Amino acid sequence: MRRLWREAQEQQTGYRLVMRGALERILIDALRHIGVRQAEEISRSADPGRKVGRALTYLHHHFREPLTLAQVAGQAHLSPHYFSECFHAATGLPFQGYLRELRLRFAYSLLAVSDASITDLCLASGFSSLSNFERAFKARYGQSPLACRARLAQV
Repeated sequence: MRRLWREAQEQQTGYRLVMRGALERILIDALRHIGVRQAEEISRSADPGRKVGRALTYLHHHFREPLTLAQVAGQAHLSPHYFSECFHAATGLPFQGYLRELRLRFAYSLLAVSDASITDLCLASGFSSLSNFERAFKARYGQSPLACRARLAQV
């Protein structure tokens, strides 16, 4: 908690990423504290909306990894088809669209705070193909990652 406070006060480069990582660790520690068995019981008894919420938490923690709809649906203890319907109803986006948006927002934030190559940012954000990443980035932000970095450097 002290680290979160210090990062929030100092707001040095990358402070949001550090704060996010610290919060993720706190959530994981809390989950471990209540125990896996209790978490599974809560998940099984929850309604589909709560199960999608659990899957969203999982998705937000693992979006940089290769993920499939079936894997994330498994976290919600729902069939992939039913999960897909519930997910779209809860978020307003299909699963792949939501995952892509998470990855693009992460890549954008990395562009602002990192000098890493575009390829490294692509891979760190969970994209497996540079061409797919650049196409999705340009569609979302209206410019290539390189042009976006140049614009952010001017600000």
